[in-house]
Amino acid sequence: MGKSVTVYNDQTHDRTIGKLITRTVELETEETRRRERNGPNRTQLPTHTLWAGDFNRHHLFWEREENTHLLTRAYLDAAEPLITALATFDLIQLLASKIPTLQANGTGNLMQPDNIFASPQLANHLITCNAHPALRPPNTDHFPVHTHLEHSYTISNEPPRWNWRKVEQADFYLALDDAVKTKEFPRKRIETREEFDRTLEHLTDALVEAREKTVPKIKPSPFVKRWWTADLVKTRTDVKRLARESYKRRTDVRHSIHAEYKRARNEYGESIRRAKKEHWEAFLEDIDGETIWNFSRYAASEHTDGGKTRIPQLQTKGTHRRTRLSKSNEEKSKALHETFFPPPGDTPPDQDTEEIPDQKFEFKGITRDLIREVIKKLKQYKAPGIDDFPNEVFIWCEDILVPILYYLFRATYELGFYPDLWKVLHTLVLRKPQRKDYTMPNAFRPIALLVCIAKILSACMARIPAIQTEKLSLLSNNHFLGRMGRTTTDSLHYITTTVKNAWRTHKVASILFLDVKAAFPSINPERLLYILRRKGIPKGIVDWLRLKMTDRRTVLCFDDFQSEQFLVESGLEQGCPLSVILYQYYNSDLLDLARKREGETATGNIDDVAIVAVADSFKRTHEILRSFMTRSGGAFQWSASHNSIFSVEKFGLINCLHALGDLGLPLKLGAGHPIIKPAKTHKFLGVLLDNKLRWHAQIEKAKDKGMQWLTHFRRMANVKHSISSRILQQLYFMIAIPSMLYVVDVFLTPIRTGAVSSTKRTGSVSAIQRLATVHRQAAMMMTGAMRTTATDVMEVHACILPFPLLVDKMCH
Repeated sequence: MGKSVTVYNDQTHDRTIGKLITRTVELETEETRRRERNGPNRTQLPTHTLWAGDFNRHHLFWEREENTHLLTRAYLDAAEPLITALATFDLIQLLASKIPTLQANGTGNLMQPDNIFASPQLANHLITCNAHPALRPPNTDHFPVHTHLEHSYTISNEPPRWNWRKVEQADFYLALDDAVKTKEFPRKRIETREEFDRTLEHLTDALVEAREKTVPKIKPSPFVKRWWTADLVKTRTDVKRLARESYKRRTDVRHSIHAEYKRARNEYGESIRRAKKEHWEAFLEDIDGETIWNFSRYAASEHTDGGKTRIPQLQTKGTHRRTRLSKSNEEKSKALHETFFPPPGDTPPDQDTEEIPDQKFEFKGITRDLIREVIKKLKQYKAPGIDDFPNEVFIWCEDILVPILYYLFRATYELGFYPDLWKVLHTLVLRKPQRKDYTMPNAFRPIALLVCIAKILSACMARIPAIQTEKLSLLSNNHFLGRMGRTTTDSLHYITTTVKNAWRTHKVASILFLDVKAAFPSINPERLLYILRRKGIPKGIVDWLRLKMTDRRTVLCFDDFQSEQFLVESGLEQGCPLSVILYQYYNSDLLDLARKREGETATGNIDDVAIVAVADSFKRTHEILRSFMTRSGGAFQWSASHNSIFSVEKFGLINCLHALGDLGLPLKLGAGHPIIKPAKTHKFLGVLLDNKLRWHAQIEKAKDKGMQWLTHFRRMANVKHSISSRILQQLYFMIAIPSMLYVVDVFLTPIRTGAVSSTKRTGSVSAIQRLATVHRQAAMMMTGAMRTTATDVMEVHACILPFPLLVDKMCH
């Protein structure tokens, strides 16, 4: 256990030291209570305390004797609160006395306002603690202080990586072509597993040979700066040499080395500023359609200290519901694995008794054209899988690799063989945004990185049922997102149309928004394969999927750590091209439960499901929703049979009434379930639906999004180092507008004018006028115009559409 505090104490008061004392007392009280809770039989770890920083206090205990002006009664009295605190908490000074940590810019006087204090147990681990004048950065009068404490820990050593961005495409192509010509590859169907293994081994060897010849390696350094140059390295070396000479002659204040060192240090600082400016301007000049997204990430990123985000100690429930703390990376990886990949559950008994219908279409296999089509859709410079061959290898060398991949892919379903290497996944552990507590494993999400060959194969296999699903209508028409020719707006339009049609017949509607806990990881593979066969997917595809999903293993990657291989018994890989279409089939039965004749309507967008009930009163709509959830064969029974647990406490309810009124009745699902209270708005698919469908909350949210992006861009558009108007327009129309006007055709109606003699306008006039203020701010930023300039004048000079016409264009 330990606590470290970094301190800056102002010269004019002691409030910082007072707060430091108060906080230390609180921490010691918490530690005492913790020890009492643990009891005498628990091993008690020592508690360490470290205070480090600029205390701005001078005392005989550490100040140099020649600084008599800093050892007057006033200075000594000012240091008394700090001296008392050190004695109270039994802290020891680690930085030796009389070691200067600051050189005044005006007088050149050396003094020691900085200090480091530690508890006795921690002080016993001290190796060195010293100031280093030679490492003094430019534009500061403080010297860096290095403290080395003996501690048993393992330094993370990130291995060198292949730098694919520095590869000449033509060189790699020729190297791979030469390597392939020296090896034997099949020119017809692969007949045996031994031939498959030999072909895959030859292909891997050829790729490795080409990589070794043409791809350089890069070893990332935690200290690297993009703007750093070779000239700065030479300048820094000269400045450090002069700093050492100046410090050696610190007693001879008239020596010329001091002036020379000061001049060199100032020039070094100016060189750093100039290098940063030139690098930034070069980056801005080279911005194009690809790098503009990097710029937007820089603009929208939060201010940080530059350090990497680490996974903290994780809390999980152990035996007897006690909280278990995972401290080591091995313990964290086990806790994350249990969260990401829960047990698959039992196979429902009806699965073995129901009759399987005939397949709906014939599986004719993968073609060369399909492989080429998939490769063309790959994006370059994405993280590779465990084999370290990224997408660009297959994009650059498509004509060399497609004939080889064609026979390998065919053999996987003709021979019934899926290699073990392709079943090993690298699972990246990423933070979910805006979570309150990151000590819980469910505050993180997994992203799977497949071997690139396996990813291309999965994309080919996903393409076949996706096409046939639309041709043969194998899924519900109310399943939208992730399907060909369907978008998010279709689902929202369907919901709003259902509600408005109810209002037109003087009825009301209630919308229940469902939430499935860990939807993708909870999938039972056997249940999924059974559903696919029952829906008419050919046996050849289902058998191939069974091969792929059997004996899968994953390596969790976080904090420069790679775990041991874990067995994956359930779930779909989030990042695999097959995941979306397979999950749509998996939860299709949930949408099919809706009985439209009884006023039930269900709409789904992968794992986001909304149930709309229409009736004469809210009492009746709630009966319909309750029946949908609780009846025999209803949603709760679907949840149990599909290992998909509902988070009822996260359900949302909106009672839609066209006339004025309150929020309506709460929904009671029965014993054992919490009461679902109605809300005025609910976020569904990123849109704030409200119970009157007037979209006031969504419009305010859209305006806030637009203003946030303009604020980010404005930081980059200052007069001195401005980005060009062209780049600003690209940022605005490629990032800000899509974010602000997401699903605009749902919540806005374009403005229309009536007859020639009429001045009355119809549509979302007021809402468009509110959002147009963002458009005006953007035009002002692009043109640099004064605030009093008319909006239409700025739009002409910026060559952009007026906002009402822009909305009209996006709605059509």
